[in-house]
Amino acid sequence: MAKTALIPLGLLLAVVLGSIAALLARLDVATVAGILTDPEIRFAIAMSMGTAVTSLLLAVCIAVPAAWALARGAIPGGRLLPRLANLALDLPMVTPPLVTGMGLLLLLGQTGPVGAAFPALARNLFSPLGVIIAQTYVACAILVRSAASALSAVDREYVHAAHGLGLSPWKAFVLVEIPLCWRPLTGGCILALSRALGEFGATLMLAGATRMKTETLPMAVFLNIASGDFTKAIACAALLIVIACALLLALHAVQGRDRATDGAGNGDAGGQPEQSHMHEYGVPRGESRSAIVIRNARRLAQRLPSLAAGGIPNTAPTRPHGAHADDTAPAVTSPAEAQSHADGQSPLLRLADISGGLLRDVSLDIPEGACLGVGGPSGSGKTTLLRIIAGTLAHGGRVEYAGRDITGLPPWRRPFRRLDQRLYLFPYLTVDGNLRLAQYAAGQPDDPARRAEVLARMGIAHLAHRLPRQISGGEQQRAALARAVVGAPRLLLLDEPFSSLDWELRERLWEVLRNIRAAYGVTMLLVSHEPRELEALADARVTLRGGRLAD
Repeated sequence: MAKTALIPLGLLLAVVLGSIAALLARLDVATVAGILTDPEIRFAIAMSMGTAVTSLLLAVCIAVPAAWALARGAIPGGRLLPRLANLALDLPMVTPPLVTGMGLLLLLGQTGPVGAAFPALARNLFSPLGVIIAQTYVACAILVRSAASALSAVDREYVHAAHGLGLSPWKAFVLVEIPLCWRPLTGGCILALSRALGEFGATLMLAGATRMKTETLPMAVFLNIASGDFTKAIACAALLIVIACALLLALHAVQGRDRATDGAGNGDAGGQPEQSHMHEYGVPRGESRSAIVIRNARRLAQRLPSLAAGGIPNTAPTRPHGAHADDTAPAVTSPAEAQSHADGQSPLLRLADISGGLLRDVSLDIPEGACLGVGGPSGSGKTTLLRIIAGTLAHGGRVEYAGRDITGLPPWRRPFRRLDQRLYLFPYLTVDGNLRLAQYAAGQPDDPARRAEVLARMGIAHLAHRLPRQISGGEQQRAALARAVVGAPRLLLLDEPFSSLDWELRERLWEVLRNIRAAYGVTMLLVSHEPRELEALADARVTLRGGRLAD
């Protein structure tokens, strides 16, 4: 079978390479040098590159959000509308380009519905504008499929972790989802650019073939063949081949780097870093990537104020070391103040008649500064309880925080931080970068001193510039805990965060958790099935059985 399969492979390679060789054999260096100085060819090159890059930028703005809607199931209407949308978006991939161009012309031309409504658009179709529209149409068809596939591969729990830090959906999309799948997205952009550069049929129908006006490189090949100048046509074709090869090399470089880094091992048990000046996402070691990402996000938030987190206002009278007076995130109280809340004032968190998922009629009061332990067998609703408090699960009943009803608030507007067994440290950021993003999500200014103080308290200050994969499991646990507290939350939701660790490491982390609580006065809700853990950390305990609080 293997030898037989080599025959069609050889034939296919012979045809592909033979056709390119036959074309290039018709050219010599002198002819190519002379053609490159030809004003018409130089115009075609500039027109092709300018319109293709513009089309790609437009396609990114259109296709990537559209792909997110497809990947995240944001289209209403059950299964029918999403299937119809997918079918419609696949049509440009199978429709002949000339037919596509004819449809665009009938839609946008002077007699079409859009052209009649916007006559200026219809009058300018036979110009570079028409070229850009045709190229954007075909580029979107490629990019929307590539982006949807890339975004579908992103673990949704990373997005939930971003929401839990305080990032709105748009900010989570820009700061978390895109960085997690930037390689396949880049590959899709390269393919879309290649498709735009080679577009001919739709451009011919929509923008026409006019020398020195709508003349792209494919159009120059057509016009010169039509006029009998085969040498110039072949030269233009050769330029297209060179550009295609360059784009192909770029695509394989992105894919090759992806495969190489996917095989990279994690840090060993001692957390020893890999000796490299570049981390797996191709960014210099340190905080440069997080600085760029967060700086761009701040600019985006300034331009689009609606993207602001808009969380619960701070009601705490004091702030931890390193926080600033204008912080918009909730600050913690001191241990003494926490005790005063526990001694009779209204609770920090109140759950009234909560029903949802496995839970039925659960009511709880959690005093500020306390640590409430929640035990019970597997399947009793412990994790469901935390998801309801975090706002990621629909429910009945009422959730109050600091005397305010927050039942209808989305997760990113709730001043809680949740930590579970899977830590979801963002792999493209260093430990310090993860904390920096948490500060930004909490609405706090960039405060390196605060981050250094929290990391030092966790005993991992020396790991600040390592990636999560370069440190051990216990160090990752401390890094995730540091990320949870660096934004100064008043309530931590802990969902069996230490269950995957051995007992010796667990007990060390219990001590870290006790120190955090003593230092910052943070209130905690700890879910665990281990009585020893609850006994070591919780001030009070409740038990869930069958979705209800046991007597």
